[in-house]
Amino acid sequence: MINERLYKFSQQLREKGLTKEADYLSNMLDEEEDSEDMEEVGFDEEMPEFSEEDVEGEMELGLDSEGEEFEFEGSMTVNFHCCPEAKSAMSNICDMASSEEEKDLCMEIMEEVDAFLGDKLTLMEDGGSKETLCEFMSKGLSAMYAVGQASGIMDEDFVPSFQFLADAVDEVCSELLEE
Repeated sequence: MINERLYKFSQQLREKGLTKEADYLSNMLDEEEDSEDMEEVGFDEEMPEFSEEDVEGEMELGLDSEGEEFEFEGSMTVNFHCCPEAKSAMSNICDMASSEEEKDLCMEIMEEVDAFLGDKLTLMEDGGSKETLCEFMSKGLSAMYAVGQASGIMDEDFVPSFQFLADAVDEVCSELLEE
């Protein structure tokens, strides 16, 4: 009974775009081998119901805070938590997207920046070869190219808000060259 409610709540989280939280809860429930263990520990009381307002309130609080991911058109990033500037820049550009072409371009930028930030995290943690550093820089250039395209199509200069891409390249190169 309790597990069913938690699975239902997990599904509500997923529907609201909180996939990391939903996956975490689902994984915890999957690891639980049987519900009898829960009763022995004292979990036999009723679980509170969670309304849509509760979930929406959590979503608004979580996604607006620093260190969280970015969601657009039903897709969620996985690496924006390391760069609040990325979230801010993407919010700015996505808020202005009105046509299907502009939204597609925003999705492309979001995916490229997310991959770029993932590479940044990997390079900062594990180091890397000259080849992986070049691939990282190439991803940054590709993202900036897409930002330039969006600037032209939307008639707005978004390039300054994506300065964090160049800063990330500088940070990674400095870190790798110190080693």
